[in-house]
Amino acid sequence: MLKLFSALLLLPFCLTFSFALLPYGKLLKEGSAHTRTFLIGMGLYALWFVVSILWKKDRFSLILEHELTHLLWSKLLGGKIHSLKINPSRGGEIQHSRNHFIVNLAPYFFPTYTFLLFLIYPFLQNKFVPFFMVVIGISFGYHLISTALEVRLRQPDIRETGIFFSSIFILFMNILILGIVLSTVTCGLPEVLNFFWRGLRGVKIILVYIFT
Repeated sequence: MLKLFSALLLLPFCLTFSFALLPYGKLLKEGSAHTRTFLIGMGLYALWFVVSILWKKDRFSLILEHELTHLLWSKLLGGKIHSLKINPSRGGEIQHSRNHFIVNLAPYFFPTYTFLLFLIYPFLQNKFVPFFMVVIGISFGYHLISTALEVRLRQPDIRETGIFFSSIFILFMNILILGIVLSTVTCGLPEVLNFFWRGLRGVKIILVYIFT
């Protein structure tokens, strides 16, 4: 019952944060230097993905990132890692001590490689930023495609957490992640706060309308 209530509570957040994304779509279309290189990076990964399908060479990296994301969030939430197995033909498996829905669902919304790269962004010299945006685009293109491939209702992680709750939570978190990445790429790190403010302000308007 708690998960059902939580999922329903997230629905207005999904709506308002989706509208908060709209300004970044316009900025991507206008095409600043940063956004162009970011989009080039995404295009490069899309091209590599097509090639990897023909060669059947990309399964290992998909499994590795999936399991590393479980590992990262288990550690962040205080868990202990007991074992990690990666097998391109059979999939991956991680044994850890932290049973939490975020650990279960993190691979379906969290772009591990992209956020690790963002850690060095504030320390970059300006001359390296265009190349960095290409790399960010590659990593985020990887996240979008791998997420689209992995999100299935039959996934054990999703079934264990609850299909309805998992679906709404994954949707909301992907909207949130998309906003963080696009606001940073188009306008810089400080713009992330504006994205959150617009989304939360929209939720406030909905709640005031419902309860007054």
